[in-house]
Amino acid sequence: MELQSLTKPLSLEQAQQRHCSAILRSLRAVIWTAWRSAALRHCKRSFKSSGGPGGDRRPLENYEKSIANASPEAAQEAINQAPPEIRTELIRNLAEHNFQIGNVTQAKQIIAEGITNPRERQVKC
Repeated sequence: MELQSLTKPLSLEQAQQRHCSAILRSLRAVIWTAWRSAALRHCKRSFKSSGGPGGDRRPLENYEKSIANASPEAAQEAINQAPPEIRTELIRNLAEHNFQIGNVTQAKQIIAEGITNPRERQVKC
């Protein structure tokens, strides 16, 4: 009986279902691969910006020191010269510093001018 069911031809509907299932499995594999490679690229960028193993953040710290006591114009110039992968963090740190010392409007202006992505602009309290 089982041998007959194995050799019986598939109906058109069954063939279409199997074909769609195969396509879905392929799409899942493609999406997973794309997501994984994007996640790896993000990790590599984060690794480079943090200075590698042990979290050596000297490049970031050097820029932070030059920005800490500078005028707003000099701070903006230092941020513009920083590598792209650390600019957003520098902008956030400068805005946070201004907020902590009471320059709330300056902090808002720094975020509005420096961070273009609306999701990154959201302040997390």
